[in-house]
Amino acid sequence: MADSDEGLATLGMLKDRFTQLKIRVDFHERYDSKGFLAIVPRLNELELDWIEEPFAIGDAFHLLKERTPIRSAAGELFWGSRRFQEFTDNAWVHVIMPDVKHVGGFGPLLDVIDSTAGRIEVSLHNPSGPVSAAASLHAAADRPEVVRSFEYAFDKTLSRQAYGERIENGNLYLSGRPGWGIELV
Repeated sequence: MADSDEGLATLGMLKDRFTQLKIRVDFHERYDSKGFLAIVPRLNELELDWIEEPFAIGDAFHLLKERTPIRSAAGELFWGSRRFQEFTDNAWVHVIMPDVKHVGGFGPLLDVIDSTAGRIEVSLHNPSGPVSAAASLHAAADRPEVVRSFEYAFDKTLSRQAYGERIENGNLYLSGRPGWGIELV
């Protein structure tokens, strides 16, 4: 638990400084379930928006759900729809995070979205470049009733605007260009 003190302090500082910010934390499966459940009371105080992949997916997520009102998310590296169906059927997490690169492409991404629609929240995982961002944005635009959000690798230098990405007031917009709407330069 002492290993978590610095990170928890940083989260507390962010929560105090940016009161309107909804904080989502990706733990990259760095804990075992017992170790993570020990810090859950401290995380509850932070009122996070979600906890992403704190430990390996499985039945221990039911214990996590019993101990916190904070939503849990997982699935960024899974291939195909079968694993996401297992998540949904077992109610391990509140949010699934399929990634167009890992799930098998655009068609399989839509299959995952469709197979879980109405049963679990979908947030597309995409900490990548313009092609993956464009594909994820198109999936979100095609299934707006299911896809609630998606991860975007923010480009603070705005160098990706040359590809056709347009961000205004915190929103990423589809391009009017043909195809995915991007041009690789």
